[in-house]
Amino acid sequence: MNSRQQIDQAFDLIQKGDLLGAKAICFFLGKSDGGNIDAQFLLGVIAYKENRFKDAIDLVSIAIEARPTVGEYHKILGDILLADKRIEEAVSVYRKGYNLDISNIQLGMNLARALRRNGGEGEALEVVKQISNQCGNKTFAATLASWRLSYVASSADHMAEMRRDYECSVNALQTVDGPIDENLLLYTGTNFLAAYQGENDRSFQEVIADFYLRACPTLAYRASHVDQLSRSRVRIGFVSQSFRNHTVGRLYQGLIAQFNKRDWKVYVYASGKMDEVAHHIQTNCYAFRSLPANLQDARDLIAADQLDVLFYADIGMDPLTYFLAFARLAHVQCVGWGHGVTTGIRSLDYFISSKHLETDDTIAAASQYTEKLIRLSSPPTYLYPFDERFHEQEPMKPVAEGQTLYFCSQPLYKVHPDFDPILIDILRRDKNGVAVFIEGHPNWCASLRNRWQAIDINVSKRICFVPKLDKNAFQSMLAMADVILDTIYFTGGISSAEALSLGTPVITYAGTPTMSGRVTYAYYQQVGVLDCIAYTLAEYVDIAVKLGTDKFWRDNVSANLKDRRHLLFECHEVVEELSEFFLSRLDLA
Repeated sequence: MNSRQQIDQAFDLIQKGDLLGAKAICFFLGKSDGGNIDAQFLLGVIAYKENRFKDAIDLVSIAIEARPTVGEYHKILGDILLADKRIEEAVSVYRKGYNLDISNIQLGMNLARALRRNGGEGEALEVVKQISNQCGNKTFAATLASWRLSYVASSADHMAEMRRDYECSVNALQTVDGPIDENLLLYTGTNFLAAYQGENDRSFQEVIADFYLRACPTLAYRASHVDQLSRSRVRIGFVSQSFRNHTVGRLYQGLIAQFNKRDWKVYVYASGKMDEVAHHIQTNCYAFRSLPANLQDARDLIAADQLDVLFYADIGMDPLTYFLAFARLAHVQCVGWGHGVTTGIRSLDYFISSKHLETDDTIAAASQYTEKLIRLSSPPTYLYPFDERFHEQEPMKPVAEGQTLYFCSQPLYKVHPDFDPILIDILRRDKNGVAVFIEGHPNWCASLRNRWQAIDINVSKRICFVPKLDKNAFQSMLAMADVILDTIYFTGGISSAEALSLGTPVITYAGTPTMSGRVTYAYYQQVGVLDCIAYTLAEYVDIAVKLGTDKFWRDNVSANLKDRRHLLFECHEVVEELSEFFLSRLDLA
């Protein structure tokens, strides 16, 4: 086997997750051929996958120095820098690589994504337009429409302006015809950010989905087995690229394991990235499949298992699962609350929710979904009790003695401009209060800081950011906080459950009609502690200030939460109810 074949073999092993095997080949080549730049580069890729970012940067930089015109090397270096939170450097490297290799669509889209996350939305759209023009088709038309939204708006007026532009651009897709290249779809962007604006997005989701299906009919793949039903043991598949230590993985690992204990054959389709959550899922299912990075291969893989039920844990965060959902790969197909918005995709039969995740007005709730809305009795998850052995890594408390710590644990793109006056009013009324957020990208922090200063420059000085926290430090901060401030319109998920289990009260607003804004509310209904639910924004401020300033009441709420937190966990009724629902749809109940 020559060195080129060995490099190809090492690359294939990396793709399959065999990093040790790939590393052995690269080390061998390095000793026998000290100038083998490809081996050096692959060692950098391996270090990147092992989260050894400094080593990865050094190794890939050496490869770039030897071959400065290879765009792929710049793409990987940009990916590493982005993973290492060095976004401005990543943008610079991506831009240089894309200028060298303008035909590298993935490199161009990585540049566009990094620009967008760093506040360069305008330049990001220009890059996507250039890619679209180069392709000569309409593959990126929906991306250009949905990317009109910023991660963090600079003001309420800015958000309203973006929303108008977004709605106009999406609706214009109704008059756009193909062709679309299915092979390029996985490079596109999903309509991710609209869900965080607190609006009913059904019509826009449907316009986008209908555009794709009209322009790319191959998406409507139909597996041959779906017209037959002839077995006693029912096959269910769970799909997500986030079945790892991620909100989606943690929401679904228990459900997967519980279905696996019943008379079901449980198939899991995921990215193949391994951590403790992914390992738990992999060892608690009948079969675990790594999803190929190709739509047709992924469809064929799932179709071969002849599923009765296909459950998408989330749709809208990843292009592969979004475009897979257009196919009919099982008799019953549904989507869960991993990304709490309707998909707009007609091939999905049901959206799995619960009665408290939706408004009491069943007609209004159902009107927000393309799929038929299913309201279970409790939130559709089977959570395990959280590990509370985290105190050894307790972060430094970001407030002085005697100050009240109001902690908002949500990503900064959830901080809607309507939340700004609430935050400022809480701190105006509690002179000892300090509000703490977790850092996001620097321009996000700057935008929020400017918004708060525009309302009250003095009070805004009592709002601070702490660096990104690891799992243990995050739980410590939840336990340390006096009050958790839930974001409005799109609330906490796993983080709210963690806070409540620790006995830390979370103020949540139940006045939003969208499911994504009612998750914490649904948890409170599950445990039966209702003190911290606000039905108006003014009431949100009142409850937060009372909790922050009245330690006796706060301790009483905390004690009640601890007494009843067991009701959050290991909810067998949800599994039973969901199982019976699926069997009834298969006429097997």
